[in-house]
Amino acid sequence: LSSTQSLAMGACNSTTNSGSKSVSRAPPRENGDSPSKNGEAYVPPGQKYVQDKKKKAMGNVMIAPEELNGKIIAEYIWLGGSLWDLRSKSRTLDFKVKPGTEDVKKLPEWNYDGSSTGQAPGNNSEVMIRPRRIYRDPFRKGDNVIVLCDAYDSLGIPLPTNHRAACMEAMEKFKTHEPWFGLEQEYTMFHDKPYQTKPLGFPKTGFAQSQGQYYCGVGTGNAKGRELAEAHLRCCLYAGVKISGINAEVMPSQWEFQIGPCEGIRMGDDLWFARFEKTPPAYILCHGDRTTLHDDAYVRCFTY
Repeated sequence: LSSTQSLAMGACNSTTNSGSKSVSRAPPRENGDSPSKNGEAYVPPGQKYVQDKKKKAMGNVMIAPEELNGKIIAEYIWLGGSLWDLRSKSRTLDFKVKPGTEDVKKLPEWNYDGSSTGQAPGNNSEVMIRPRRIYRDPFRKGDNVIVLCDAYDSLGIPLPTNHRAACMEAMEKFKTHEPWFGLEQEYTMFHDKPYQTKPLGFPKTGFAQSQGQYYCGVGTGNAKGRELAEAHLRCCLYAGVKISGINAEVMPSQWEFQIGPCEGIRMGDDLWFARFEKTPPAYILCHGDRTTLHDDAYVRCFTY
């Protein structure tokens, strides 16, 4: 978490609170951030207040991984009823597991209330989740892991929303052909403010300039949201995702990442894990001025 936070210093405009008013100020720039007297990068007072406050709060709860009394935390993640709503909950374990290995078979199945996710009726709401792939946890770090799961009813039948089960059958059937896949996922960043509903980098009124300068663009005027895209790339690499690259797209704050080449079912597993990985950095990076991924962020996904 700390390395992701350090990457984000200066990522967003600072925010200061004066009564009920919120005032944003951009740090002065002249060939980069202006240094302070001690040689460090300039941080506006408002942003420094938010950073210090958050650092103090996180310091009270973020215990070092080696101080968990011999336990690890496994974050189970799965798809909810809409097929876009990723869900998760945390489980403590008394043993360590190695990502990317058969250790996934050592992990216990778990359950959740499917009536609260649109996947089961209220009178028979128990849904089982089975661990399928283990990733390193780039947020808790240490030996902690994130576990991708799929969902089954109480009789062990895959839920209608569990397309992974059918995909796995097909991959097993044709595994001698060693099918390879690559996926290119585009997304857009939006301000999480009721009065600022446009993409990040758009003016408050009107629209951004026509496409041309933004695709694979560089510089603060073109590569809007690079901090988040970069943090996501690093988190995926740390976790063990086969992410092959990122680039800015044709609209301000529109980016894409590429997954693959992957063999078989890993293609879908790594893609969904990468989608999950997008959310925590978005909140970690922003230091009070939140940036989120819009509901329509994942509308374009291509194979190659």
